Amino acid sequence: MPVPGHLHEVGGDPFRDATDVGPIRVILAEPHAGLRRNLRLLLEREPDLNVVAEATDFEGTVRELLAHRPEVLVLDLGIGDGSIAELILRLRDRSLRTAIVIITMHDSRMLADQTLRVGAAGFVLTDQSDVELVDAVRGAARGVECGSSRLGDQ
Repeated sequence: MPVPGHLHEVGGDPFRDATDVGPIRVILAEPHAGLRRNLRLLLEREPDLNVVAEATDFEGTVRELLAHRPEVLVLDLGIGDGSIAELILRLRDRSLRTAIVIITMHDSRMLADQTLRVGAAGFVLTDQSDVELVDAVRGAARGVECGSSRLGDQ
């Protein structure tokens, strides 16, 4: 089981390696317009990251995943209307090559462990996104699993 704040190899994308110089394509799935805009600005400051689409709900997320086939999906858990595990598994079924980085305000080690166990590549707390999200997206694109450096024990 990954240790929050540390990176762990989880397989990686066989079509993307250190010699791949193209930008990492990212989809933002975030229901809140202000946070989505800030996350986009944060990611697009980086020359190796390209936000190719945004979504505000589950159906839109699936539609954008199928249209763009990004390396990474940044997913707020507020997108789903059911269980977190089911949401991630449903998205993984539709786009197996896309790594999922969870972004959430819920500071819970149990939630982080659950999302990583069902296939998320990373877990970032919203209030730590300015310092952790870029690294989590890059790591996820390389097949490296990471958790937030600061999690509660709930």
